[in-house]
Amino acid sequence: MSGLPEGWAGSTVGELWELKYGKSLPEKARVAGDFMAYGSNGVVGSHTQALTSGPTIIIGRKGSIGELHFSSRPCFPIDTTYFIDDFSGCDEAFVTWLLHSLPLKTLNRATAIPGLNRDDAYALDIALPPLAEQRRIVAKLDALTARTARARDDLDRIPALAARYKQAVLDAAYGGHLSDQPLGQLAVADVISRLDQGWSPKCESEAAGEGEWGVIKTTAIQGIWFDELANKRLPSHLEARPAIEIVAGDVLITRAGPRSRVGVTCVVRQTRDRLMLCDKAYRLRVKPGVMNAEFLALMLNSPQALRAIEEMKTGISDSGLNLTQGKLLALSLPVPPVDEQKRLVAKIDRAFTEIDRLTAEAAAARRLLDRLDQAILAKAFRGELVPQDPADEPAGVLLERIRAERAAAPKPKRGRRKAAA
Repeated sequence: MSGLPEGWAGSTVGELWELKYGKSLPEKARVAGDFMAYGSNGVVGSHTQALTSGPTIIIGRKGSIGELHFSSRPCFPIDTTYFIDDFSGCDEAFVTWLLHSLPLKTLNRATAIPGLNRDDAYALDIALPPLAEQRRIVAKLDALTARTARARDDLDRIPALAARYKQAVLDAAYGGHLSDQPLGQLAVADVISRLDQGWSPKCESEAAGEGEWGVIKTTAIQGIWFDELANKRLPSHLEARPAIEIVAGDVLITRAGPRSRVGVTCVVRQTRDRLMLCDKAYRLRVKPGVMNAEFLALMLNSPQALRAIEEMKTGISDSGLNLTQGKLLALSLPVPPVDEQKRLVAKIDRAFTEIDRLTAEAAAARRLLDRLDQAILAKAFRGELVPQDPADEPAGVLLERIRAERAAAPKPKRGRRKAAA
């Protein structure tokens, strides 16, 4: 390894640290206690015994390979992990950051369950700074990543805030606060020309191709918008039912399923041909001159209508509820003249478009933060994040000490790992 910063030394993971194997600790064998038990994805429980001797880095070995977790105290890594609890005189937080910078997640050799081969990890080259510089790097990384973590938390709240803002817009529209004209009240039955229920034959698992008939899944109906890709192909031996083919202008609402998926409404603004309505949904077709389809879908997604629909759901458990036609048709909604409905739809669309734009910008910023963290790590391990100090003990001295200590240590006996008691 050439071009190292002053005082640094080249080495490998395997020369510096042992990746020890975790031990089997099935859930039924765990006794809740003071020591956290770790799997590849993090904490899986607790136990009365610890496997490690102190602060520990846990590394995913099976499944989520290369995932890293840190425990500041003794813990119990299970047999899907490796762990490091002897840091060979290096700063434990530095070792954690260093491992984060390595391509551990790319070292899978397995064809079924992903697996990290220890020898592959051992062969990775590293650049080792002096111990004092390791600590300066850790302090700088902690400070910088704390800032990006706060920014990430703020950005992660944006989608929920966007959903709340959209609901606030619909709340205002329902209450007449966006309209220049008074809003009357009509039942759903008064503003539609027909209500249809679909058909759910046993379909193929894949989506319908071009020119083929398909039946939508209930997941095609999302809040306000329609996903034509969520469908299943009708088997060739079954005759299609063109009468329930979905077309632009249809308002769809789920009528049966788990609580969170009953009463979900969308308007079909555009769709491919030959998609049929499924049995677990209703299709509403509005009366021209009385109701605009997009306005109806928006009002059925308003907080007021959603609360009313929630009260209408019937069933013995949250996993299987129903929305009956009678209750849905009796639901009262604000209905201004059709021209005013169209104007309100345009106003709401503009608000939603702006909210979606801001949400997309937040998502892009979120992705940039992840790249920024990686750039900071790369800079740290090129020796560019903190200045070198000629007074620091060179890493070569530390490396020779580690080599001597490891050479003098008794070789561990090889044997089958036993499950913990």
